[in-house]
Amino acid sequence: MLVLIPISETERRTGYCRQHLSRLEKRGLFPRRVALSTGRVGHVESEVEDWIATKIKARDAGTAPAVNSPSRPDKAT
Repeated sequence: MLVLIPISETERRTGYCRQHLSRLEKRGLFPRRVALSTGRVGHVESEVEDWIATKIKARDAGTAPAVNSPSRPDKAT
């Protein structure tokens, strides 16, 4: 059975804001949304779960993009 989750739940599960999810979707890097009604969208839950699982597999395989930590020199006091 397919389950649709609201965008707020997609944001919570991915940690991404609505705008970033939209950018990823436009680039083909995130599942396409489903129009629920005027001004309301959601995602297919299994597609979001599969996307998250793919990210975890890439991390475990060592093929995930490196995460750059911002470097800040310590301030002298």
